[in-house]
Amino acid sequence: MTPCDTCRSGAQPAACSPRPAAGRSNRTAGGACATRPLPRSADSPPSPPQWRFLLFAPLQLETFSVHLYLFESNEGVIYVSGGRSGPIDGQTGRESIPLVAVEHDLKWVAGAPAPTLAGGELGIRFADGSEVALTLRATAGRAQLRGGGYEGWNGWFQGHWKEDRPLEHETWDLTDTTTFYRYAKAGSDHLVEVSYANERGFGIVEYMVLPGYARYADAIPPRPE
Repeated sequence: MTPCDTCRSGAQPAACSPRPAAGRSNRTAGGACATRPLPRSADSPPSPPQWRFLLFAPLQLETFSVHLYLFESNEGVIYVSGGRSGPIDGQTGRESIPLVAVEHDLKWVAGAPAPTLAGGELGIRFADGSEVALTLRATAGRAQLRGGGYEGWNGWFQGHWKEDRPLEHETWDLTDTTTFYRYAKAGSDHLVEVSYANERGFGIVEYMVLPGYARYADAIPPRPE
């Protein structure tokens, strides 16, 4: 059986109708593309094509941590959530404080074959009125989202059931700039060093910069001829 068009599009259906295909199996339960349906609420993050830029970052410093989730269109912020755990002034015992606003000024590696973070600044304001200005520096550590099933790869999609012990593998040459965009597409999970005042820490910045997002147009590589 082969996936239906809905599953190939990367949607999250509760069920689908697979088509028979001679000599091929996608090893899904019963031949169907099973996806765990996720409930949505009024404050759930939006889906494309509403947004053109995504930023997701858990960041751990010496005395506090920050977690943020941001979606933007060319018109501005359309979804933001997250908060701070731990103190900023060195005191202990504070509860988590939600964030209310995020500003960003990110820098991208010029000429990269896919959006590649170099570093930048994050300004975060919290519900208690406190603010932090974080400086990011991207390190070499990086995971390509397509390797985890984002956007699909050769019939494999994130969250699709493949029986108990499926095994397939490929070897990707991530130094080949002519093919890199196929693997990275619009986004990555990037290990970053983060600093604030005299503190230093680390975290992961997940980013997606979609074509048409004007603010970071320099992050998008030109279309191959």
